[in-house]
Amino acid sequence: MVARRRRRQQLRTMRKGAVHLGLLAVSFWRAMPLLNAATLPTTLPTATTDLDYSSGGWSGTIPTELGLLVDVTYFDLGSNALTGTVPTVRPNSSPPVTVPLPPWSPRTLHPHPTTTTTSRAHTRAHRTRRQTHHHTPCFATPQELGYLSEITGSGENKFLGGNGMGLTGTMPTELGNFVKMTEWFYADGGNAMSGTFPTQLGRLVEHVKGFNVNGNAFTGAMPTQLGNMVKMSSIFNLGDNHFSSSIPTEFGKLDKMVNVYRLWSNKLCNDVPTEVQALSSGVGSYFQVTTDNSIGTTCGWIEDARFPGVGPTSVTSISWGSSEKSGTLPTEIGALTQVTGFGIGGNEMTGQIPTQLGRLTEATYVALQTCLWSGTLPSELGKLAKLTRIRLNANNGENNMVGTFPTEIGNLVLLNSDLRVNYNSFTGPIPTELGRLTDVTVTWRLKENSFCSDVPTEVQALSSGVTGSWFITTGNSIGTACPTIATSAPTTVPIPVPTVVPIPAPTS
Repeated sequence: MVARRRRRQQLRTMRKGAVHLGLLAVSFWRAMPLLNAATLPTTLPTATTDLDYSSGGWSGTIPTELGLLVDVTYFDLGSNALTGTVPTVRPNSSPPVTVPLPPWSPRTLHPHPTTTTTSRAHTRAHRTRRQTHHHTPCFATPQELGYLSEITGSGENKFLGGNGMGLTGTMPTELGNFVKMTEWFYADGGNAMSGTFPTQLGRLVEHVKGFNVNGNAFTGAMPTQLGNMVKMSSIFNLGDNHFSSSIPTEFGKLDKMVNVYRLWSNKLCNDVPTEVQALSSGVGSYFQVTTDNSIGTTCGWIEDARFPGVGPTSVTSISWGSSEKSGTLPTEIGALTQVTGFGIGGNEMTGQIPTQLGRLTEATYVALQTCLWSGTLPSELGKLAKLTRIRLNANNGENNMVGTFPTEIGNLVLLNSDLRVNYNSFTGPIPTELGRLTDVTVTWRLKENSFCSDVPTEVQALSSGVTGSWFITTGNSIGTACPTIATSAPTTVPIPVPTVVPIPAPTS
């Protein structure tokens, strides 16, 4: 690294008088902006291997033409005033553009290499001189930098970041092609890139230090694939964005980290995975994971003033029975997956029971009785395999759930006390699958609905083991045929046969 920096300084000194933009780009390790030239060049020798325009006062957008420089191994545009989106589309073809050949190579300190000492880059340049290349600017959101798959590094704390930068738009997925890059993937500074973060960047498995996208506006989940960057030892920074997810447990695989592990100032939720927390003892400075996040609150739950104190991940039981609550039950209730008991009976809850309630798979008790529910009963409740009690009844017709009773309720084979669905408006036959609920031995109440047909023999066989109340037929239409839904055939209106008007015989 020291030798490389010394070589850069020597190059700057030797070529200080160069004025041609193309010569600067390929001949200098560091290309300084020319007088009155504020935007980056679009015509550079395709043999360029080192591209350093950092801290040069450049403005405007990143040219799509840079994607043609497929031999570049060192790339740094940091600490400028560049704006717009990161190029993601390769330039279109156009009449050939002749690019001047530099008289010397960027990979050697000899200003005029002979044929016997020509460097690899100089050889490429001569080969390029005999060829023609077709390119024009593309003003759409460009795919370009992803073609520079030979990149191995960038300037310290630079690349696409640094003070003054103003890149917007999404992070191109094509940057995941930088599989040889080992350091300084920076896109921080004044950038404001947004959208979801590309999972493809998890392919940068050779990265050792300097992965920093701090201070953008990325949203959604942090990609689990970034946990594949197991060679990382310092500066892993996804802070000050808008990520809203739990911290991937895969991030705990970065066990070589010794400093700057920052996920701070996002909207991260749930608890810190033990695999990630275990890294804290090895990170000597800036282990910032919980700072300015929502760690300890349940991901997906949106605060509702009617249900205070529900958000913490430590909440495992919810008891809102007879607490004068009203309105619909929020679908976000399905985010509370650690809840083991859920009671909201005896309120004025309206609308349909959310299907998301079927996500409370740890629940052993669900009480939804004597509310003002309407609509159908979600079949998703049949996924609550740990339930031992469920109450869906009304006392005097408060509930008005309709439709057929879900056969999936027969999957709740751990129910061991009662099954109460009385005083609703369920129709159709009683599902035979309810005959699987052999441990419901206290109360069976299916009365005062609109069940029809006969009681399945599988259900009737359970009556002898019930010690409390057995109300199945009362207030139903048991013993009568269930009405069939008539499917009337479409009325076909006959198309009249066209009237053939006889053609009169010609008058002779």
